[in-house]
Amino acid sequence: MLATMEFISRIRSLPAALVASALLALTLTHAAASDISGLSRHARNAQNGVRESVRSGTFTAPDGQVAVTAIDRKWDEKSGTGTLNEAAVTPDGRVYSREANLTRNPDGTITAKGTFTDFDGRSYNYTETAKRSAAGQVEVGKMLDVDGKVSTYETTSTRTADQRLKRTMVITHADGTKETRVEILAPTRAVAGI
Repeated sequence: MLATMEFISRIRSLPAALVASALLALTLTHAAASDISGLSRHARNAQNGVRESVRSGTFTAPDGQVAVTAIDRKWDEKSGTGTLNEAAVTPDGRVYSREANLTRNPDGTITAKGTFTDFDGRSYNYTETAKRSAAGQVEVGKMLDVDGKVSTYETTSTRTADQRLKRTMVITHADGTKETRVEILAPTRAVAGI
């Protein structure tokens, strides 16, 4: 986690174009794909049941700027645990980051516990539970800021006509105000190996 925070602080000092290029290069390396519109990867190591997916897309910041985002998710089928790491950068160089440990619950839901830092540099601890519904995946969670204020949120996931994943997060802040964030992610593309 310390390494992630050091990485993020270094990112913030770089020009926005350089950060966006670095995120895109990282995604391209993981994706091993030549089609940028479908940047994502899903792979499984057959021997140990470990899966990793790397996806790219866009993340709309609260002020309307569209950030470039990359998400890396690892999942161990045998243990029912995994990790999630995300970084998004706006054209003016502001960075959003999220990391979490994932655990499958006996009822089949997945709990994520971790931290994130928003585009304005505010940090939160969060816990969320993800479950599948007929309409798609729904994530319900709570965020705790450094002042001890609790906000709640719900994220719904749907597929767009071009098979991208649209994640809409509605946050209800401690003061009762609401905020909506939208993330559009490339469709999953299977490749060999991890």
